[in-house]
Amino acid sequence: MEEKDDLTSLTLRVVIDSYENILGIRGKNSVLNFAKLGKFIDSPPDYTEDEMFPQEYADRIIRSSSVIIGESGTKAIIVRAGRDTMKHIVINNEAAKMLSESQDMTPRDKMKALLNIYAMEINRPPDFEFSDEGAVFHNPGCTLCDGVKTEKPFCNFTSGVFEGMGIFIAGFDNIRCEETLCKAKGDNECRFDIIYGG
Repeated sequence: MEEKDDLTSLTLRVVIDSYENILGIRGKNSVLNFAKLGKFIDSPPDYTEDEMFPQEYADRIIRSSSVIIGESGTKAIIVRAGRDTMKHIVINNEAAKMLSESQDMTPRDKMKALLNIYAMEINRPPDFEFSDEGAVFHNPGCTLCDGVKTEKPFCNFTSGVFEGMGIFIAGFDNIRCEETLCKAKGDNECRFDIIYGG
């Protein structure tokens, strides 16, 4: 399968909005400048899916915030940014809003559908394990930590995205996600253990 390295203007915009919600305008602007994406300070992407941007832009934002804040202090902020991104997507994407409001699917079925959609969006072959208690998402083709070397798992934003899917779309109250393997640590894949929690 050919890897897709782009994202919609909506996705990039909600990532930027999430950083502004957490770090404030000046903090967000600092991250954008550090990521060499200052062009989005005064002209952010539209809330549409009409224009495409390189996936690298979102990766640079996330990596830059980690450098600015520091690896040890950044996990909680970046997980929250990932969650907040999903909250913004529900507000700005009609399909996500309809799925979140659907009464025809259980939260577990919604989560399964969401993980399949996510795998299609990042154009990676889906590799999941599902149980009544949770799911495991395997991503041997992770672009977020490509070229990064750390001692701890790096892809906290993705963990937050999975938690946000569970909270804002699937309807779980206590969902949590932990990255248990990470290519940045030298593992062969990034592995995310998602625990539904009720």
